[in-house]
Amino acid sequence: MARNYQILNGDNIDRLEADTGRKAERHLKNDDFFSVISGKPMFTIGGSPVGPVTRNESSSDPTEISSGIENGETHTVEEGAGIHIPAGVWHQWRTEGTVQMRVWKIPAAGGQIEPSL
Repeated sequence: MARNYQILNGDNIDRLEADTGRKAERHLKNDDFFSVISGKPMFTIGGSPVGPVTRNESSSDPTEISSGIENGETHTVEEGAGIHIPAGVWHQWRTEGTVQMRVWKIPAAGGQIEPSL
């Protein structure tokens, strides 16, 4: 039986102090799914990058990176909840306190997104 999925990784994110300098990202091959274990991270999703855009050329997860997002929507994700961010969507998260999350990178259902660079 052919496997139609791939588990790339599941990383823990533990922040014991405020992390307000996290850069904005736009993944080209993978969706992100964040599960909040504790804390209340704020995610800004969509919109446009602020400042110059650079590119991480990782073969498993090529990513465009910027210093921030303008005109995105901000959502607070409560403990026990999760958030799915499709490939090609700009996103950035921050916290004003302790946060523990688990993040999974899942191959995009529609295939690779065209880079903006």
